[in-house]
Parts: sequence; structure tokens; C-alpha cells
Amino acid sequence: MGVCVRKISKSKWPSEEDLEKKTDEEILPTIKADALTSCLRTSQDELSLWTVENTSDDEIEKAILALITNSRLERLNTIQIVYFDESNVTQLGLTLKKSPGDTVISTYADLHQDMIELNFKKLGQVSLLITSALRDKRVKRYNEKKLTTLLLNAIKDGLVDQKKLHMLLQHKLKLNVINSNGDAMSLHEDGYFVKTSDIEK
Repeated sequence: MGVCVRKISKSKWPSEEDLEKKTDEEILPTIKADALTSCLRTSQDELSLWTVENTSDDEIEKAILALITNSRLERLNTIQIVYFDESNVTQLGLTLKKSPGDTVISTYADLHQDMIELNFKKLGQVSLLITSALRDKRVKRYNEKKLTTLLLNAIKDGLVDQKKLHMLLQHKLKLNVINSNGDAMSLHEDGYFVKTSDIEK
């Protein structure tokens, strides 16, 4: 069994003080709607997770890299995640299903799973997983600077193929921008990218 990682906005969830003073039975009914509709946003009654081997920094960073390397991502913003044991998911009667993850890192795509067949009751169980993780300090925050370093190192090491990243993200990383074909690209003053070779003609 591995460790499941889910991106959240910690400020939408109960405070550390409330988590210390109150039981799950007291906390769950008071969880804000924004926590449920934003952090637990589902598609086809499924919730996306990344599952890694353990809680070491190296393993958790695999999930972080997967989160910031989908081909549509245009910029890096601070990420907060919680993590909980895969065994806890199944113990609560929640079902996991492997599905290809949306990341340009092909070797990480199979780290993705979905919680499936979710309903009102099961979302309560998911909320319990998250509040328990917060109570146990199983939460991490990665600011833009840390994410930038992580992604640039992954590109340097050959783990991430730069040309598969969104060109705006490449630009914001201060890289020489290339398109999916490997052509050098330049940002036009009107906000779109053109081939550098076309500008030089």
C-alpha cells in the first residue's frame, strides 16, 4: 500500500486550533462548503489522487512534479497538499481505480488513481481523511520558488521534456522557449508565440 497525495487549499479547512480541540464528529458537520466544492471537486463522481510509495520528501515530490507538469499549466503557484495512507482509504470503504495521470512525465502517469463512485456519504469520508491528515501534520506547502527549482532540476536531469510544457510556463521559467516540434519560439508583443526564425527573416 502506498501514500495518496491530494492538492488542497488549507485555509478552507478547519484551523489547527479547532482540529486539536474538537473530535471528528464535531468537526465534519462544520466543514465549509468551499472546502468541499473547491478542494474536493469531482468529475463523473471521481476524485483525482497521486499515489507514491512512502512519505519521504523524494516520493512526495514525485506527486508534486506530476501536479505541475500537465501540458496545460501556464504558471506555477503555491501548492498545498495533504497525504494519507492508501490503506486508510480502503478501510473507509472508498474505492480506488488506476487511471492515466495528466502529466508530461510518462514514468509518473501510472502514479495516478481516482476515488470512484463518490456520493454525499463518501465525500464525508474523504473529508475525514483530509482532516485527519491535517491533524497529524501530514501536510506540505511548496511555494513558487521551490516549485521552480524542482521543475528546472527535473528538466536538467532529463526527467521532464521541456518542449512538452506549455510555452507560457517555459517563458515564466526563463527558459529559451521551444514548441512541441523543438522550434525556438519568441513571445510576440501581442501575447502570442511565433517562431524565432520567422521574426529573423
